[in-house]
Amino acid sequence: MIIRRNPWREMEDVRQTMDRLFDETWRPFLDQPSLSRLELDITETANAYTVKAALPGLTAEDISINLHDNVLTIEGESRSETQQKATEGQRVLLQELRYGKVSRSLRLPHLINSEAVEANYENGILHLTLPKNDDQKPRRILVGNRPTIADTSKN
Repeated sequence: MIIRRNPWREMEDVRQTMDRLFDETWRPFLDQPSLSRLELDITETANAYTVKAALPGLTAEDISINLHDNVLTIEGESRSETQQKATEGQRVLLQELRYGKVSRSLRLPHLINSEAVEANYENGILHLTLPKNDDQKPRRILVGNRPTIADTSKN
């Protein structure tokens, strides 16, 4: 009996094996959000920016907020009270909680009135209100002695 070889089929089998190996080895790490990346929601009005940051499991004392040269930096650190380790007769089946530092810095487009910044932390969400500095708000400037529409009808 003669068996025909199919090199394309063999290459497909190797590719599928490599895909499974990659998925089993690296996928758990790729699916997790980065520990050092802090995710933010930022909105803007004419008078202020509002920033929301998710910092679950932290207390207000674990959070640091800094505003310097119009760069906002939010940092937090979660500490493990007890590191989950297997004791005799026990084994850890799943350990997904992450501990460590998280931070995010961003430059704001307008100067902020740092004296009026408000920060609240509730249910794992940090809420910041960053009022814009009045001197930096856009304003319309008229050139002196320019006639207005009402003035032009007098001549």
